[in-house]
Amino acid sequence: MRIGQAPPSSTPYTLTAKIDTMLWGKDYYVAGIYVLDSSGKLLTIQYQTATISGATPHNIGVNRWNSATSFNSSPKGEQVSESRTWWLRINNDGTNWNFYVSPNGADWMLFYSEGVTAFLGSTIASLGVFGDNNDTTGIGLSSLISLWSFEVASGSGTNSSWQSH
Repeated sequence: MRIGQAPPSSTPYTLTAKIDTMLWGKDYYVAGIYVLDSSGKLLTIQYQTATISGATPHNIGVNRWNSATSFNSSPKGEQVSESRTWWLRINNDGTNWNFYVSPNGADWMLFYSEGVTAFLGSTIASLGVFGDNNDTTGIGLSSLISLWSFEVASGSGTNSSWQSH
């Protein structure tokens, strides 16, 4: 599942989303936000589950993808507590892709940053929200992903005035 839109015509611009997930406790069930370039490469920041021995059970990570089905690398990942609700943000300031997380849509923590052409090409096709079960032989259940807020805006993005309780 993927929902996206084209970026503004010039930088800086920001994608901000609040997602509520019910991911099954299986390997590599994910939900997050992405940037897609014109060649099909993706950068994502996502919440992910895993059950394989030795893997981080719940993780927020930035991942690089050669295509929607071909993983490349994970430049940043951190174990997190299990949670259903995530505020995620990707900002292109003209020099870097900046990846943020927030507990409430107003207070943002820089999670990772890399040059705009460190992995992606210079032409960005879309930014958006995605979910992936990666469940080819597992339990066969779809994840539930609710999109509470989604904005692609010029500048550094707006903050939420609605707090989750």
